[in-house]
Amino acid sequence: MSTGETYEPSMGFSPQAARLMRRAEEAARRFGQRAVCAEHLLLELLREEYGPASQVIDLFADRATMLDMLESALKAKPFVGDAETKGQRFEEARRVHDAQKCQAEEERRLFREWLAARADK
Repeated sequence: MSTGETYEPSMGFSPQAARLMRRAEEAARRFGQRAVCAEHLLLELLREEYGPASQVIDLFADRATMLDMLESALKAKPFVGDAETKGQRFEEARRVHDAQKCQAEEERRLFREWLAARADK
């Protein structure tokens, strides 16, 4: 979705979802990006302290680590189509892939710890 769109309940968005979309749009602008991507939505979900998404995140992930990794990836992400060469686009894709892989490993580790803690009870 491009920035500058409106997200209203009449479009099928709940008030909470519309608020999240607006915050994700602001995040995209802060990082100098033209479109709202999944990364911007996840960033804003990670910043929420209350609600069902926040509860799930707290069960399975280290919020601070995920925020740091995601913000680093967004800072490094160029505008779509703005990379000068295919090599730059490939390098950017590799960095994003590495960050996602690191995030997935951290999520698995935390999930195993959570399961072990539950088994000990």
